[in-house]
Amino acid sequence: IVRSRRLNVLRRIAGFVAAVSIVWIVLYSLPFMIHFGGLLRSPQRIESKVLKEVGGDRQAVYNAYRSYSNNWLVGKMFSEYQAQAKRMKEIYSGIGPGSDVEKLDDMIAQLAGVVGNEETQPKYEQAKKNLIRSELNERLLYEIKAMRAGDEKEVTDRRAGRVLYLWRLYEQCIKNPTDAAIQDSIWTQVDADAKNTDCSNAEREMGKALLRVIDKSSPQSSSTRQTVDASLGAYEDLKSRINDEKAEPEFVLGEAVANLEAISGTLMRGVHDKQISAISSFVAEAKQWEKRRTYSFRLLSVPDDGHIHYEVTEPGENPRWNKAGTQYMQGEKIDLEWQPGDEIHIAFDAAGAEEQWGKSSTDMIVLRDTYALFEMDGFVTLLKGNRIQFSYKGGLRQQLPKLK
Repeated sequence: IVRSRRLNVLRRIAGFVAAVSIVWIVLYSLPFMIHFGGLLRSPQRIESKVLKEVGGDRQAVYNAYRSYSNNWLVGKMFSEYQAQAKRMKEIYSGIGPGSDVEKLDDMIAQLAGVVGNEETQPKYEQAKKNLIRSELNERLLYEIKAMRAGDEKEVTDRRAGRVLYLWRLYEQCIKNPTDAAIQDSIWTQVDADAKNTDCSNAEREMGKALLRVIDKSSPQSSSTRQTVDASLGAYEDLKSRINDEKAEPEFVLGEAVANLEAISGTLMRGVHDKQISAISSFVAEAKQWEKRRTYSFRLLSVPDDGHIHYEVTEPGENPRWNKAGTQYMQGEKIDLEWQPGDEIHIAFDAAGAEEQWGKSSTDMIVLRDTYALFEMDGFVTLLKGNRIQFSYKGGLRQQLPKLK
């Protein structure tokens, strides 16, 4: 009987090990099956089909290998295949309807058409601070960005870079239609491009379309000393406001960034390199705040020996309060992931209150501001008057980027 029982236990263990092994084999094999059965087979199948057809669309082969080489799974687990796919993409990039330069010029011409047509121009929702692009607009920008190889010796890289820079100025103009500095930056850049022998006709047509949009019929002279002096004056004014200890995050991370990018376009390289470099560093640091990151606070005080719960949600979403067992007492550290626009829900439970983990609480509040995180650095007054104090080491406002 004892031996039989031991054998039964061994059978169960063997069955469990076999089941785990099968699951592991399937999970481990799944990426390989997806890669070799789907991802890799797709460009090869398209390539074989096109090469068999007389006059086939070989551009489709280029697009297939580009899509394959950009796939996340290929980059993470099959990097050797990714390198080969990039080589195949380079081979086919010179085959089909024109060279890369001709393809880029065609896309720039289409982008100029987007600017010139009121129905396809990007629209800006001021209330939601949301820029809406058409599907064609999105596709053209994506493909132009893909043409940048990171080598300024390449014509396509320089040309795509100029167009994307001009487009960024255009979108800033859409968001700030009354800002004359941004309009002047577009005017100045178009004027410089018109005199640049490296610029194509497609770029010049796009410049003309932009000038028509901002009611500038034709480019005049390049930046005058008066324009540059005005830009330097605006730069110093922004520097003072940005570096002020009481500067609001909405200004530092929003309005100041757009204004500085516009000012940078009016300054001259070789003359104002210090200001241009400072602007570039500031903008790069400000862009980091747009990402979702983890911030650590200390809960300094909670009334009535109580505790709190919190949850971060996207705008308009209700909290799930599914973190049962998680509560924060006075003196404890709180880590939360947040990006601008996220809402912060804080629930307070007094000592002795029935524990519902935030679903039902003594008092609560929702911080809905775009930069709600900054409201947590100090006292937070809840809806019923209870006050909770948080602290960010060194002060959260002091962590904002500075213009040096």
